[in-house]
Amino acid sequence: MQELAIIAHQGAGGGQGGKVLEETLAALGKRQIEPKVHISTYAGHSEILAQQLAQEPVIAVIGGDGTLHEVVASLAGHSQPPAILYLPAGRGNDFARAWQAKRSLTEALDQWQAGSRCQVPILRLQDQVSGQISYGINSLGIGFDAMVNQQSKALRLGRLLAKWHLGKLSYLVAVFASLPKLEAFEVSLSLDNQLPQLVSDCYLFSVLKNPYMGGGIKLDNLGQASNPEISVMAFHSIKARHLPGLIWQVLVSHQQDQSPQVSRWTSQKIDLDIKQAILGQVDGEVQEAAPRQLTIDWLTYPFILAEP
Repeated sequence: MQELAIIAHQGAGGGQGGKVLEETLAALGKRQIEPKVHISTYAGHSEILAQQLAQEPVIAVIGGDGTLHEVVASLAGHSQPPAILYLPAGRGNDFARAWQAKRSLTEALDQWQAGSRCQVPILRLQDQVSGQISYGINSLGIGFDAMVNQQSKALRLGRLLAKWHLGKLSYLVAVFASLPKLEAFEVSLSLDNQLPQLVSDCYLFSVLKNPYMGGGIKLDNLGQASNPEISVMAFHSIKARHLPGLIWQVLVSHQQDQSPQVSRWTSQKIDLDIKQAILGQVDGEVQEAAPRQLTIDWLTYPFILAEP
């Protein structure tokens, strides 16, 4: 009998993870496939489970972007990592939005049984001080978006909206709650080993392999997840009078690249140096406020997907 290893976070998306797991088990039963279910119960648990399953040919992951991040980050350093069959069940599902929008459970299982594979580009981040390497499936954000992620998880209204599957609205509530706490910083940025440039008065600095964040907000209006490059976005020199127009451009007109307060670059490799202690986030997982010296490039990871 064919088998499928599963890592599931049942609490993802306000309980959506448990529902998707039930649907998946029922669908596998109809196909006479034996599931090997491993339940993730705490932050970091999916990383441990992924390491235990590193010899599997395929791992199905049920959860949100955070669960998927833990699994891929744990396995990306392997020479032949398991392919990932992602069954989204989170608040935002930004990876799924970019790569497998509207894919049904039936289609996902069909692609797995047909042997479909797609090499998905992901971020590789190396700390220039410690040498430690980490990975990101969607984005690295420093400054305002990290603050928003922190707020969205802390606000009671945000948690309720997430439970009702209104992830984007939850994120917007956190955006407005975070505006009074805007903090400027400077970034020394080098693209493809060129001379560094200084980005001053910066409030949000993002390195993206996925244009979406916050449950469907397209931060990089020119980007596509499949593009063989890294996008870099800096929101800077923002005064109170700029906020209404900038919010409109990001959320409605999708023309933020035309704003004087937004700079955008593309590159194969970037080096950044931030001296101030600023909050950061990778794939929605908040990192403590700290200075950062990073080298960032990209590599690919195998997913069960139709080629874009």
